[in-house]
Amino acid sequence: WRVRFDGEQNHTGPTPMAARRDALLAAAHTITAVRDEAGQHGLQMHSSVGRIEVYPNSPNVVPSRVSLLIEYRSRDVGLLSAAGERLDATLHTIADRTMTGFEVESSVLRPPARLHEGFAELAHAVGGELGLSTADSMTVAGHDAISMNRHYPVCLLFIPSSNGVSHNEAEYTSDQDMRNGLRMLTGLLYRACTSSASFR
Repeated sequence: WRVRFDGEQNHTGPTPMAARRDALLAAAHTITAVRDEAGQHGLQMHSSVGRIEVYPNSPNVVPSRVSLLIEYRSRDVGLLSAAGERLDATLHTIADRTMTGFEVESSVLRPPARLHEGFAELAHAVGGELGLSTADSMTVAGHDAISMNRHYPVCLLFIPSSNGVSHNEAEYTSDQDMRNGLRMLTGLLYRACTSSASFR
């Protein structure tokens, strides 16, 4: 969801707290509500607000406009749909409480996709041939597979990252694990290209 809150720009010095129509305050309440929604569902749902744009973005001006990108991830479409309905009700409540307006500029319910089972089985077979340990991972990480999966057979290969850290400058994978990942990738591609099985 892309949500925009509209408040009223004003000087932070003389403007009483109770009179402020602070779009950033509305966004802050939304961020915690989004986190709380996912927290109610344990490992069944993940959420994030990974981007926020504040206008006029000045330390001495009450923000008049804030846009934020909200994301829920789950393998359960019903859970995603219900979370979206609750989010809409929550946005109305927050807007009333903060004396702001809001608009949902866009919302997309992207159903989870199952990746190609034959490709996953082939990946396990290739790993065994190479003497590498493999395991299935139930993840809501999508990467480029989300778009590719509509047209081509897809599987995701993950290699170990120290302490499970990802998308972070502290992310570290050993040289040996990277080499093994490359061996796995090239072996899988070779087998997929030369196999008599259809991956369409």
